[in-house]
Amino acid sequence: MKFFTKALENILLCKELTGTDLRVFLALVYFSKKNEVCISQKNLGEYLSIARPDVTKSITKLANLNYLTIIDHIGNQNIYMLNPDIL
Repeated sequence: MKFFTKALENILLCKELTGTDLRVFLALVYFSKKNEVCISQKNLGEYLSIARPDVTKSITKLANLNYLTIIDHIGNQNIYMLNPDIL
């Protein structure tokens, strides 16, 4: 439970994140395996009912805040690595 509490605290205290950013980040955490997730922004947007440009903005913001890194690109999907120091 301590692992999850640290993640929640980091997210809750980050004033730069919007509700959409939080939803995108939590969806990536939900789909991740060993801190990595491979998903297209289109599919992520459809899953969350968020427009793809808004998903792109959130992912860019999350990357700039070091919550994740885009480590590779396969077809129309990116592979994201979630920052284990934040989780």
